Amino acid sequence: LTWCVCSLAQGQTDAFDNLDLVNLLDVEVVTASATSQRSSDAPSTVWAVSREQIQRRGYQHLEDLLEDIPEVEIQRRSSSEMNNHISIRGISGNEKFVILMDGFRVNAPTGTPHAVATNYSLANATRVEVILGPASALYGADAFSGIIHIITRTGDDVDGAELEGSYGLYNTTDSHVVAGYELADDISLAVMANVYSSDEPDFYNLYPDDYAWYNDRYSQDGTVLGFDEMGEIVETEVELRPWDASTYSYMAGARLQVKGLQVGFLRHFERHSSSAGMKPEFNLHVKDARYAMAINSLYLNHNYAGADDRFSLQSSLWYGTYELNPGSNFNNIFSGFEDAYKYSATSGMRFREQLTLNLFENLSVILGGQLGFQQALPKTGDLPRPFDPNESTAAQELEYIGTDGDDRILQDFHNVSDRNLAGYGQVMFEPVDWAKTTVGARYDHNTRYGGELSPRAGLVISPIDDLKIKLLYGEAFLQPSPYKTYQHYGSFAETPTGFVGPFWHLPNSDLEPEELRTLEASLFYFLGDYARIYLGGYATFIDNLITDDKGITGRTFKGAIVFGADEPQNLGESTIFGGSFRVDAVLDVGPLTLEPFVSYSFVDGELDGIRVRDMDGDVVETRNNVTLPFAANHTIRAGLDTTWNDLSISLRGLHRSETTHPELGLDDQDQTNEAFLLLRAFARYQLLDTESFGGAIWVKADNILDSRYTNVSFASFEAFTATPQDPLR
Repeated sequence: LTWCVCSLAQGQTDAFDNLDLVNLLDVEVVTASATSQRSSDAPSTVWAVSREQIQRRGYQHLEDLLEDIPEVEIQRRSSSEMNNHISIRGISGNEKFVILMDGFRVNAPTGTPHAVATNYSLANATRVEVILGPASALYGADAFSGIIHIITRTGDDVDGAELEGSYGLYNTTDSHVVAGYELADDISLAVMANVYSSDEPDFYNLYPDDYAWYNDRYSQDGTVLGFDEMGEIVETEVELRPWDASTYSYMAGARLQVKGLQVGFLRHFERHSSSAGMKPEFNLHVKDARYAMAINSLYLNHNYAGADDRFSLQSSLWYGTYELNPGSNFNNIFSGFEDAYKYSATSGMRFREQLTLNLFENLSVILGGQLGFQQALPKTGDLPRPFDPNESTAAQELEYIGTDGDDRILQDFHNVSDRNLAGYGQVMFEPVDWAKTTVGARYDHNTRYGGELSPRAGLVISPIDDLKIKLLYGEAFLQPSPYKTYQHYGSFAETPTGFVGPFWHLPNSDLEPEELRTLEASLFYFLGDYARIYLGGYATFIDNLITDDKGITGRTFKGAIVFGADEPQNLGESTIFGGSFRVDAVLDVGPLTLEPFVSYSFVDGELDGIRVRDMDGDVVETRNNVTLPFAANHTIRAGLDTTWNDLSISLRGLHRSETTHPELGLDDQDQTNEAFLLLRAFARYQLLDTESFGGAIWVKADNILDSRYTNVSFASFEAFTATPQDPLR
C-alpha cells in the first residue's frame, strides 16, 4: 500500500478537466504510419493512453500501463535476466518489440532482451501509443510483435517544475522530478528524473510451501542441490547468507527543442535479483546475486517543412548503448554456487532521412532511407571475476568457472559488428471519402544475416457514420541478435582424466532471422458521443522460429566432454490466432464523470518443430502442435475511473486464465499456473490548483484482495513453473 504523496507543480495543467469521447478515445496518433491521424483511421491496431488517463489510473511506470492493454500479457518476476517477461499477441520476448520515446529507440540497440519494469517512468509522458502487430515495414528489425511509443512533454508544455515522492510497504520509494521552461521564442528545455527502490516482499514467509526448501534446509544448514562431476543432481552445502531480493531503478532524460531541431537524451537503469522466479534449492536469493543493466539513447532530429506543408524533410541521427553491469552475478546450480559474473556491451548508430510528400488532399507519400552500424560484445559465459570494461579481453585472462588450475580454459569473447542499409516507402491514398488505403514496404540488407523485405497493406473503410472497418496485412522479421547467437553458459568440473562439462548452453553463429506474417480485421463503432466498441481478430504465422534444441549429448566444448547441452536453432514454426472485444465509455452523471472500460481477449496457438531427444541425445521425435507458452487463452480487463471535482478514484481488475510454461512436465503434459483475479485501486485528490502552484495527494493499492497467485516462469527445471507474485502492495 503506497501512501501519500505530494505533487507540487508550478503552472500545472488541469489534468481532470472532462474530455469528450473523441478526444479521449480517438486521439491523434503518429506511430502507426509515421504521420498524424486519428487512431481509428490508422492502418494498425493502436491503443493510445493520454496523460489524463495516466494520472487518473496511477500508471507510474510502463509496466503498469501495459497490463491494461488488450493482447499484452506480462509474466512478472518470471525471469532472472529480464525480471518481467512480456508477450504481445502470443509472441513472447522482451526483444521482440521496439520501445520508442519521442520517435527514437530507447531499448537495447542490438536486440538484447532487457528489463521492462520500473526503469520506464511515465512521469513526463503526454501520451503512450501501443501498436499491436508487425511494424517492420517502417521500423525494421525487432518491430516484430509491436511498437510502444512514449511521447513526452516539451519544456513549454511543462512550464514549471513538478516534484513527487511516495513511500509504501516493503520499504518502497518512488519519486520523480520534472522541470520545463520556454527559454526563448521557439526554444524550450524539459528535464526529468525518476528513482525507484524497494526491498520487495519476503516471499519465503508469504509462500511457505513454495519456499519450503529455503525455510527447512538452506536457512538451517546451507543445503542446496547442485551437479556432481557426472552431471547428476546431488545435495551440497554452501555458505549461509541472508535473504535479499531488492530492486533499484532510475530513469533520467532531457529534451531540447529549437524550432525544427530537437535534441534528446535518455538513460535508464534497472537492477533486480538474478534469482527472480527461481527455486531456492537451485538458486541463492542473496544480496550479491544481482542482474543490472543500463541503456543510453541520444538523438538529434531536424524537421524542415516546405511552403504550404506540401512536403517535409526529416533528418535524424540516433546513437544508443546497452551495458550489462560488470557486477551482474548469478549464484546457482549452473555456476556450481560460485559467484558467476556476466558482462555485455552493445552500441548502435543510425542515420535516417525521410521525405513526406502531400501531393494532393487525398494522396501522401513517404520515402525514407536509413544507414546503421552496430557492434556488440554479447553476453559472456560465467566469469570468475567481474569484467573490466577498460581493459582488453585478452589482457584479463578470464577462465571458465571450474578451471582455475594450471590447465585453466580461457573464456571465448565474441566481438560482433555489422552494417545495415534500408530503404522504405509508403503510399496513403483516399480514393473516396469513406475509404483510406495504405501500402508500403521496407527492405533491409545486413552484412551479418543478409536481406529482408517487409511489406504492409491496409484498408480502412467507413460504410456508415461512426463505423470504421480495418483490413490489414503485415510482415516483419526479427534479427538473430548477438545475445541469442553467441551467449553461452555452464561450468566445468575437473576429473582425473581432464575437464568435463555437466551442462552447457552452446552458441550458434548460423542462426537466421525469424519471419512473421499477420492478417487482421477489426472494427470501431462509436455509440453517439458516449461509447466506443472495438472488435478485432488476427492470424499470425511465424517461420524460422529460434528455439533451444535441448538434451544434446556427445558434444565437446573447449575440448571437454559435455554431458548435456542446449543450442539455439531455427527449428520452429508457430501459428497464432486471437482477438479482442473492448467497450469504452464516458458518462456524465450529475457532478460525476464516469469512464468505464471492459475488454476480453482470446489467444490460442501452437508451436511446431520442437525436438525431443532420448537419454543418449538422439532425436526420437519432432513435436508439433505444442501448446503456445506465455499466452493465457482468456483475459478480461475492466476498470472504472470516477472524477468528482478535485477527487478521482480508479478501480481496475485483471482476470487471466491459466498460462502454459514452455517446458513439458515429467509426464509430457503441459505445466501451467492457475487462473487468477487481480484488483487494483488508486485515488488522487487535488489539494490546490492555481495558476502558479498546485498540489495533490494520492494513495495506491495493488492486489487489494491480498491474493496468492502465480505467473509462469521463463526458465526450466531450476525455476518455479508457477512463480509466486506480490501480495498486497
